[in-house]
Amino acid sequence: MSKVWKKEDIVNMLKENPTAVLVGMLRIYDLQTVDEKAVEETTQNNGVGYNGFDGKIMSNLSTFFLSRKFLTEKQFNVAKKIIIKYAGQLTKIANNEISVIKRNFEIPANWLSKPKNNQRVANA
Repeated sequence: MSKVWKKEDIVNMLKENPTAVLVGMLRIYDLQTVDEKAVEETTQNNGVGYNGFDGKIMSNLSTFFLSRKFLTEKQFNVAKKIIIKYAGQLTKIANNEISVIKRNFEIPANWLSKPKNNQRVANA
């Protein structure tokens, strides 16, 4: 029998584990519709994915990571603050109550880093 996750478990994991923040952000991003991903904001009230307030910044951070394979400390802190609100959805994902393709993300060991001098970073 597999573990049944509680929301508190997920919240604690998000508070203590930076990689959990990153994976959680990407899992919720995967719940955004194709149209929402295209415009990098929430346009449908379907009960999953980011809300209208968080959709733009979290989609931006997700696509930034997916294309560049890192987040700055500032970007990470924004993501961590916001993703905790989505612990309920992440709990449902962990317990297979919400269907999401659980793709494996390529996460480099140094994904949480400062950009090099010549790299422009999206505003966070």
